[in-house]
Amino acid sequence: MLRKKVFTLLCKFIYRHPLIYAIADKICFPNAPKWREITAKFITPGERVLELGSGRYPAIKTGTAIDTSWPLLGSAPASLWKVCASANRLPFQAETFDRIVTIFPPGIGADEGFFQKKEFWEELHRVLSPNGCFVALIYIQYKNFLLRLLSKILDPLLESFWKNLGELTKNFYQISDYIKDSKGNGLVFVIAQKKS
Repeated sequence: MLRKKVFTLLCKFIYRHPLIYAIADKICFPNAPKWREITAKFITPGERVLELGSGRYPAIKTGTAIDTSWPLLGSAPASLWKVCASANRLPFQAETFDRIVTIFPPGIGADEGFFQKKEFWEELHRVLSPNGCFVALIYIQYKNFLLRLLSKILDPLLESFWKNLGELTKNFYQISDYIKDSKGNGLVFVIAQKKS
């Protein structure tokens, strides 16, 4: 419980400070540009795309980016339509997007994050088109021993995440995928296709 609170506070602090976010991104996510490229490969050309929690380094090149931190969102590329809002209350009409993506959504380990809230999954279902798909890169299994150890200490993801996810995604066909990047790190994805 204490670990979740510390992780939540750390996330909140980092997400509100662009310079600290940039430093943390370089240290914790050394292969992040490649991970964003891999995530973007799940997008089919011509799809209407939304990226949640895009921050200043979105995976998408065109489409809509949403984040609760305007300082981070403001630094994202000008080619995106930027919206400062919560993922629990998406300011879009029903069936607006064909694909929704996110990388390292806060709430995997944090106790206040959107990923483990029923309202979030209801909003996803509402704004996705029929057979639309949600793709989330949720976790990195680092090849580097020190990063792997630090990740296990700081991020309490694996304790109850998968158990809760089954109930939350009952309106989706939910699968997981595991991909290795060029440095041998394991990328764990949640892929959820909307049930029509």
